[in-house]
Amino acid sequence: MIDVEKMKHSCKDPGRGRIFFMTAWLMMLMLFYSCASFNLADHKEFREGPKYLDLFYKYKKIDGDKMKKINFEQIYDPSVRESNYSKIMYGNNDTAVILLHGFISSPFEVYFLANEINKNGFTVYLPLIEGFGGDIDFANATRYSSWQLTLKKSIEKLAPNYRNIILVGFSMGGTIVTDFLLKNNYDDNRIQGAILLAPYFAPKWSAGQWLSKGLGMFSDSVSLKTIYKVCRSKDLIIPLSNQDYYNSALPIKAANELIKLGNEIKTNISEKQIYLPTLLVYTEDDKTINNRISLNLVEKHFQNVEIIKFTKNQKVRHQLTVPAGNKMFDSFCASVINFIKNLKD
Repeated sequence: MIDVEKMKHSCKDPGRGRIFFMTAWLMMLMLFYSCASFNLADHKEFREGPKYLDLFYKYKKIDGDKMKKINFEQIYDPSVRESNYSKIMYGNNDTAVILLHGFISSPFEVYFLANEINKNGFTVYLPLIEGFGGDIDFANATRYSSWQLTLKKSIEKLAPNYRNIILVGFSMGGTIVTDFLLKNNYDDNRIQGAILLAPYFAPKWSAGQWLSKGLGMFSDSVSLKTIYKVCRSKDLIIPLSNQDYYNSALPIKAANELIKLGNEIKTNISEKQIYLPTLLVYTEDDKTINNRISLNLVEKHFQNVEIIKFTKNQKVRHQLTVPAGNKMFDSFCASVINFIKNLKD
């Protein structure tokens, strides 16, 4: 329900008033598109074959001993599907990799990369970040402090059993890893390296965070189908095609929490320098994050960083951890694995 008093207050401030009317216009546009029928098969982007549909079909063929459920005293919200629970893939050496998925997703978003890392003998833990893997209400009810706690608990559980721990985060997962390293004394946690994969610190377009705040005046969520019909972002194809593992709508309150965390990292962090070996991977064809801000932040705080960039011509999408979104997936995995191996040498 629309809060009329909140609307009146917004219009008294010229700056907020502009945001309000811009958001109202966008909402009308979305309403128009949401009334239109949507069929994946009607869009050429979704007719590229089965690689986009049932994207995680390989999971059904995995050896049951390879991907086990792990009980870290984690209590799941009733809305969370069991297939999205935290998973661990056991290796045969003394190094564990914690691999965090992105926003509105689940561990399966990073499964393919995890599998390749595990083939090289490393244990890989894929925690479900608190607030995701279930319904929109659960996502919107979770604050970013719970996301931060997911990583801290993962480290605490793995540290007694492994000599080396490597933190890997994709998109929002990269935000959480960066936040942890900037705010904590990682030397006590056996952490040997970090890998940031298309880490989020700001949206691709600066207006995105204002629109997200404005949309919160009208609704708690916006359908991904509606967003796709408005912006045609190819970064939405994978989530739309695999809704067992992604939220089918954008949870607005959760999105604002992510924006808040990104802003906090950019503005409130001290001049702390991190000398931990770090790998940053990003793609110029990313339609989701602001690469310039990510590069500037990493170069400011990380003093021992290796950077890999995929060019626009290589057509690697934001979801570079998913083969369907990354035509360079094999070389991408090889670079990540080589970085991990070099940390052990």
